[in-house]
Amino acid sequence: MCYLSQWGCSATPAALLPDPDAPIPVSYGVAKAIIKSQVKDKDPAHPLIAETYKGYVRKNDKVLESRKDATLIAQLRSGHCLGLAHYRNRLDESKSAVCPACQEEEETVRHWLKCPATIRTR
Repeated sequence: MCYLSQWGCSATPAALLPDPDAPIPVSYGVAKAIIKSQVKDKDPAHPLIAETYKGYVRKNDKVLESRKDATLIAQLRSGHCLGLAHYRNRLDESKSAVCPACQEEEETVRHWLKCPATIRTR
């Protein structure tokens, strides 16, 4: 009983109120959505990364059918793809960075996309 019972006050209803500091149970999906809405990545500082991911939409990656394809896309976006002579040259300077198809310039992702020798096969 409340010490203010002489005025008709009862502590019982107040004691039954939920604790405002108690954690509220939420599902994993709800927690993930809340975190995703509140946490935003900073824009990339490196100009090459900023150019690569300009206009990037994550849902487009769901079109990829296998992990192998997703891995290849990530390697190409980062420029760390063993299929490119430029990257092989970074790992082993004895290997040439020149495009093996056209022999005109270093084989980077940018060159590979516009290379006259590979454009026919794409």
